[in-house]
Amino acid sequence: MSHSTHLRPYLAAVSACLCLLAGFFLIPRPLQAGDGAGTSAASPRTAVSRDSEPLPSILAGFDTGLYRIAGEGRQVEALWTGGEVRKIVPISGGGYFLASSGIFRYFTDGSVEERSGGLPIHSFKSLSGGVKSMEKRRIELRDLAVDPADPLSLATATSNGIFLSKDGGISWTSFGFPASSPGAKALAFAPFPGSREKALWFSQPIKGVFVRKILAGSAWTACNQGLPRLSATTMDEISGFVAGPDALYAATTFSGKIFRFDDRTMSFGPVFDARDEYCIIESPVTAGDGAIRYLSADGIHILVPGRSSSGAPAASALDGPVVTLVREALDALPEASLNCVSFMQGEKNIALSELWMLHQPAFKPHRQEAEKRDGLYLQTGFVLSPKDRAARFDTLKAKGLGALVVDAKDDSGKLRFKPRAASLQSAGSVADPFDLEEFTKEARARGLYLIARIVVFKDEALWRKSNGRYSIRDAASGAAWQGYRTVRKDAQSAPERKAIGEYWVDPYSEEVWKYNVDIADEMISRGFDEIQFDYIRFPTDGENLDKAVYSWADPGMDAESALISFLAYARENIDAPISVDIYGSNGWYRSGIKTGQDVELFSRYVDAICPMFYPSHFEQGFQADPPAADRPYRIYRMGSLRNRHFARGAAIIRPWVQSFYLDVSYDREYYNTEYVRKEVLGIRDSTADGMTFWNNVGRYDEVPAGLPSH
Repeated sequence: MSHSTHLRPYLAAVSACLCLLAGFFLIPRPLQAGDGAGTSAASPRTAVSRDSEPLPSILAGFDTGLYRIAGEGRQVEALWTGGEVRKIVPISGGGYFLASSGIFRYFTDGSVEERSGGLPIHSFKSLSGGVKSMEKRRIELRDLAVDPADPLSLATATSNGIFLSKDGGISWTSFGFPASSPGAKALAFAPFPGSREKALWFSQPIKGVFVRKILAGSAWTACNQGLPRLSATTMDEISGFVAGPDALYAATTFSGKIFRFDDRTMSFGPVFDARDEYCIIESPVTAGDGAIRYLSADGIHILVPGRSSSGAPAASALDGPVVTLVREALDALPEASLNCVSFMQGEKNIALSELWMLHQPAFKPHRQEAEKRDGLYLQTGFVLSPKDRAARFDTLKAKGLGALVVDAKDDSGKLRFKPRAASLQSAGSVADPFDLEEFTKEARARGLYLIARIVVFKDEALWRKSNGRYSIRDAASGAAWQGYRTVRKDAQSAPERKAIGEYWVDPYSEEVWKYNVDIADEMISRGFDEIQFDYIRFPTDGENLDKAVYSWADPGMDAESALISFLAYARENIDAPISVDIYGSNGWYRSGIKTGQDVELFSRYVDAICPMFYPSHFEQGFQADPPAADRPYRIYRMGSLRNRHFARGAAIIRPWVQSFYLDVSYDREYYNTEYVRKEVLGIRDSTADGMTFWNNVGRYDEVPAGLPSH
């Protein structure tokens, strides 16, 4: 983290005092792969000795449940083991916690009660041995807020709905949603601007901050004056609010800033700036002592907001005593992943979330195989003949690349190999197949890592098969649905409907899932190393999207549960690394928008997320501040870091690199070899997990030779 010159003497003094403590306690302790699932029978570790005061009890939320950690030996007591615990909100006599399965009330005697009545649920579909089964689950809840003045008043949010309870979660009512784009980050109870009336504040990851009075008949109001923007239409994400007795603060997730709301100007003003282009602030909280604590990549920080007499923003320092207690919670249950804690420190009740940032998540079985892979994509036609293969393999060697992506099922739905499985022979349509055995033999001799690209839900061949059995249906005609646009040949012509050249099968269909997973299994069994799913989303184009009918959707399913159900089925049946391609915007913003591509949810099932951060596909002024030539670097560096944070460290980030020219204003001025080199450096200077170059016609002249090492 870089700071301005006038802060350095202060931070140097802080560093001298905290260096030993930070060095001992802040180094993240990796969780060991294969440790097994957490249970209530934990193996406690000896705590740091503190003779002068009793050790406080720690309430800790892990991926395996809620636990109380107490005593000199840090004994562990399981209070609830029904899922992952993500946030704890203490109140007098106990508190509430947000879990993967809903909202719960806990009491000081250790008892726990569910408080999710009336919150929405959706259905998940599973397939085992050809038999379908359904399971109801709570829709993913993104945050939990409790009114400090009334612990019976609660608020929570899904990606497209906000809900309010006035009886401690026994019942919930919809509180509307203020934005057209889905996505939710943070909630807080605080007064409405310019008044003392109770209100709910909400952070939407794309559109910013909204506020609404609790009174009946009120409406949501945007409140973004003074907050940073990413573009003309999007805001920088607000990670959370801190509602003090006399002020409301808001922190940015990725730019290291904290703002205070001013009722007089009805706008936010800065009170803290880490002066770092990328500095995470998560879980900002107050313990009623005038200080704000928050998580960053290097630990837990504390600051007192305000300005010095010189007008300089406040400075933050590492909070050693709090980190010590978090460290003890980690060590008390080493086989689990810590998400949140709550404990008393003197008279202060401190509760922190997002603690996954401070330790390494356990690796998935196939994740390591997918790491550090640099490669490029080739249409299958480029590897049909031995001569063409040799030329393309030489290109890989010359560019210093070791991975190759080819189509197993292409954008038209055609299989590009001759299948052996009976299910594929009967269902698939084959076009210009390549010799899998000869290809993999030659690729292995070159030491290449082979990735089979499978275009999943955009599939013309399957769309046309069986009289449209697998297609999305048109609500008006009942026929197979296809998106269209209304066009005119000239100003005098009558409007005409022009079909979009995309053919979508139903993402809810378990038969479509099985077909694609059968393709994946055969590609692995015949020599490929990894499966990459593309077009794992819903259609986004067409004036008639509202006429699309998903006849395979079972009652209670939605876009989110459809895609997660498919990925869960794929994960259970593919014994190899799995990667998924996503829109660049879905990797930049914490929102599935209308595609259903939610990075945090996807990352629980796959080993690699592959965002398409193509500069040509963003708004042309996006991240184009001077020097504008550095825009590709900024997009790939910042986008990769943001995407990794959305994935909560659970998947590697391997972006697609734009190595093609598109006729848009920025590319017309800047696209060249340096453009591509800056994209590469943006990845290397951020996640450095690997990358794949995309050029649909196989032209990779702009890819720099001899990529920088990982």
